[in-house]
Amino acid sequence: MTAIAPWQPHNGTDSRQHAAGVAWDAVAAPTCIGEQAVTQLRDACGAVIRDEYGHRLYWLVPPGAVRGWKPLPHVEEFGPACWITVPPADRTTGLGPCWLRPPAEGRLLTNSGSLHAALSRVCGVGRCTNSRCL
Repeated sequence: MTAIAPWQPHNGTDSRQHAAGVAWDAVAAPTCIGEQAVTQLRDACGAVIRDEYGHRLYWLVPPGAVRGWKPLPHVEEFGPACWITVPPADRTTGLGPCWLRPPAEGRLLTNSGSLHAALSRVCGVGRCTNSRCL
């Protein structure tokens, strides 16, 4: 197994672009789907970034963990050669990206299998009727 590079979100006031595929990959879903998945994951959910402008949630997962995932409607995976806007460590509200679930000791990455299962259940229960999701 490849060692995961140590990573923590930066301090400060501005969001920054971080390369996916190094310390983590990212998985994004529309907020209306993602919030249901966060609820299903409960304590198994790692840190989650909320993008209010794009109406999306982003989970950080171990690098390479989404290879071979069965595609899910409206769900995107980001790995090498992709960049993700990451908020400062303590931003949980305000304009721009913020943490819905901030990173904490032992709570950074979400298990990709658990995340896929939760998103699959949400996508299988019914389609989002909120036009902002699609």
